[in-house]
Amino acid sequence: MLTLSVEGAASRSFTAPEIIVGRSTGCDLQLDDDMVSRRHLVIRREGRSYVAEDVGSMNGTFLGAARQRITRAILRAGDELLVGQTLLRVQIVAEPHEAAAILEPAEAPVVPTTRVRIVEALEEAQHRSGGYLPEPVLRALTVELGVPVYHLYGVASFFPHFRLGPPPALDVRVCTDLSCHLRGGPASPASRPSGGWSSPATGRRSLPRWRPRSSAAWAARGSGRP
Repeated sequence: MLTLSVEGAASRSFTAPEIIVGRSTGCDLQLDDDMVSRRHLVIRREGRSYVAEDVGSMNGTFLGAARQRITRAILRAGDELLVGQTLLRVQIVAEPHEAAAILEPAEAPVVPTTRVRIVEALEEAQHRSGGYLPEPVLRALTVELGVPVYHLYGVASFFPHFRLGPPPALDVRVCTDLSCHLRGGPASPASRPSGGWSSPATGRRSLPRWRPRSSAAWAARGSGRP
């Protein structure tokens, strides 16, 4: 059972699976607040949890003392929701049969969806989808993993090996930094003139590629031999 305490007014308890909060007379909890939309917030029962979801209100819904703006959030006992200029305090009381079920051991442990699991699922989905992650695939993963789609977009856009669009027919990658030359990578023909590079300040030419001395050459130099 969910109880909502309105600041300056009496508390209301609800057992319905869905509670609509707003300024309209048709709402389950009507608020006399000009900053509240006609249909501002919906609180739904999902399993043993209550989930608050802003339904496109003008001024938003904010959770907790930090006043974090939310679109969807799981509510816990003692949470505060700021709706317009009205503060709602949340109290959740388990029904007797629910309290008994909580005391019983669970059939299987609930494993939270970790970042590693999300990355592994995205990699597998990208492999199956031809090298990228189309939107229908991401939305299917939200159901499988139980995470919002924006979270999957955030992970996919953070790691460089994920693609959100189809890969090009030909993917050419050119490395031009010093580490590539030190590891023996050839310079691109467009950036390497015949005979090496020249400095515009001194006119001197340098070798196209720096080759490190062998250990024997360094030993000979240290001993004074040519």
